[in-house]
Amino acid sequence: MKQRIITAIILLAVFVPVLVFSHTIIFPIVASVMSVMAVYEMLSCTGQIKHYVLSVPALIYALSGPLIANTRFANSYGILFAITIIFLFYLLYVHVFLTDKIKTKDIALVFMSALYITTSITCIVLLRNAEFGQYIYLFIFIGACVTDTFAYFGGCLFGKHKLCPKVSPKKTIEGAISGIIFCTLAFVIYAMLVSKLENVQPHYVTIAIIGAFISVISQFGDLAASAIKRDFGVKDYGNIFPGHGGILDRFDSILAVAPFVFILTGNPQFINIFK
Repeated sequence: MKQRIITAIILLAVFVPVLVFSHTIIFPIVASVMSVMAVYEMLSCTGQIKHYVLSVPALIYALSGPLIANTRFANSYGILFAITIIFLFYLLYVHVFLTDKIKTKDIALVFMSALYITTSITCIVLLRNAEFGQYIYLFIFIGACVTDTFAYFGGCLFGKHKLCPKVSPKKTIEGAISGIIFCTLAFVIYAMLVSKLENVQPHYVTIAIIGAFISVISQFGDLAASAIKRDFGVKDYGNIFPGHGGILDRFDSILAVAPFVFILTGNPQFINIFK
């Protein structure tokens, strides 16, 4: 427990300045590094990192996504889509010419791993650069962190009924409900703070609904990451954070939440809460 607390403090000391300077090039660079590290961890977990003809392009793809998302090109979305298609067909062509060494399941695992992680982290960068992005992108971190924290404490204090024992034996229904309640409250409180800073009137009902929804997604993301680890007999994705595991162990919920927050910002109703 002591090691976990010390690591958590160090993580905050590094992570908070990155958020403070999220308007600079530092943010997409850090995002790209994290994307590469997370894809590396997933490929290691699934045993695909040894197939260099697959893993190296996957890591390059992971690096490029967040950096391209930070460009000011009018067609940056088109570029991101294009490199995804190129990456996919590259994997398929490799399978054709190395069919004795590379199997269909290898292609599927590599593509799924790289696409899921890179897309999620790229969404964070895209969201930060969107209208009111300096406020909206923080919903990703608030949703994941508040849900994880209060689901843990709620489970410790009130947990009696197992949520998904085959995947994560310690998680409880009571903890999940606690996470949803406090995530919803956190979203509303955060919106109140934004309203003071920007002198706007947020749509609190919409924000509360989004908070509850994002909390559910966050918990599913956590469970999905745990299910993959169990499938491959791995305790942690990595050991870069002593007592916490790897990038994927700490940011699994964030990866799940990011695309959904990004999708929701395409709804004018959501954007209008800060106007």
